[in-house]
Amino acid sequence: MGVLLALAIAWLYAETLAGLGREWLSSPDASYGVVLVAVAAAVTWQRRDRVARACANSPTHRSAGVLVLIAGLLLFLAGQLGADVFLTRLSLVAVLTGTLWFVVGAAVVGVLAAPLAFVLMAVPLPALIVNAVTLPLQFTASQIAES
Repeated sequence: MGVLLALAIAWLYAETLAGLGREWLSSPDASYGVVLVAVAAAVTWQRRDRVARACANSPTHRSAGVLVLIAGLLLFLAGQLGADVFLTRLSLVAVLTGTLWFVVGAAVVGVLAAPLAFVLMAVPLPALIVNAVTLPLQFTASQIAES
C-alpha cells in the first residue's frame, strides 16, 4: 500500500516537483532548497532506526493522518484552481505528512518532524511576499548608506 501511495503522490506532484527543482537550480534566491532537502534526506537516513522502532510501537488510530492528508489535497486543489504555485508546493508537505501519519502513525511523524520542517522551509516564498519584505529593507539600507 505504501508503494502505491508513493507512486500516486509522485504522479500527482510530478509537475510541481519539476518546477520546484528548476527554481532551486536556476534561482540564486531559492538555491538553499537543494541544501535543505539534502539535509532532510540525511537526517531521515540517520533516524531510520528510530523510525523502525516507532513503526513497531505505533498505535492503530490514524484518523488524524487522514484529516491532514485531506487538508493537503484540498490545498493542492486550491493551488491548482487558483494557479498558485506556492499553495501547491505547501500542499506537498501536508500530503507527505498526512500520508506518513496514516500509513505508519503519529510516532513516525514525530521522529521525522525535523526533516519535514526542512522540506517545508525549502519551499521558496512567493515573490509578492519577498518583495514586500525586502523593499523596505532596501530603503532602510539606502538611507543608512546615504547618511
